[in-house]
Amino acid sequence: QEQISLRVDGPYKPCVGIPANVVGRHIFTIEPDDTADSNTNALTLVVVVHCDKGCMKVSCESSLRVMNETALELEILAWHFGSLESAGTVKVGESWPVPLKMAGNGELRIRPWNDMSTMARSASPLLVAGTYKQTVECTYPGEVSIKLDTELFSDAELVPDKINRLAAKEASSNSYQMCVYPPLIIRNFLPNEVTFVAYNGDASG
Repeated sequence: QEQISLRVDGPYKPCVGIPANVVGRHIFTIEPDDTADSNTNALTLVVVVHCDKGCMKVSCESSLRVMNETALELEILAWHFGSLESAGTVKVGESWPVPLKMAGNGELRIRPWNDMSTMARSASPLLVAGTYKQTVECTYPGEVSIKLDTELFSDAELVPDKINRLAAKEASSNSYQMCVYPPLIIRNFLPNEVTFVAYNGDASG
């Protein structure tokens, strides 16, 4: 078995024993080293090995993704050197991999994205130091707040070789997907098409 090692920038121990020729998804825990402060959490690394036309490819990502199940494109913002900056957008029906360090230690905020977002739309905390918020609220000045619901799903990962089975038992053996939903979802389980009307505010007229 061919193995590789990698080191994450910052006060972390190297991650060793990554299989480069065992197809599958492998999960490793990257521990802080002796120079890290007490607030530094361990990082969970997901390594995906697959074969593409005879070439082995290894990709690495964090164990958390944000899935956009709303009807709006969402913008993800993160704190960077003391300022809040855009980390990217998530289109409707797509997912976004949370950066490795942000998944364990950082803070992410979220808001519906459009050309006016940077001036008018507030961003609500979505993930703070590895803890996700079940409800996020975004507002325009003078407008009714937009509330979005979140839910965290766990996907069990299989580790095919014996060495990494042991590592997976000692660490987390799951990766997670955080889905963001609108506050109201109407589903039709009837055999016929249903028409509905939604009122915003006074429906007396």
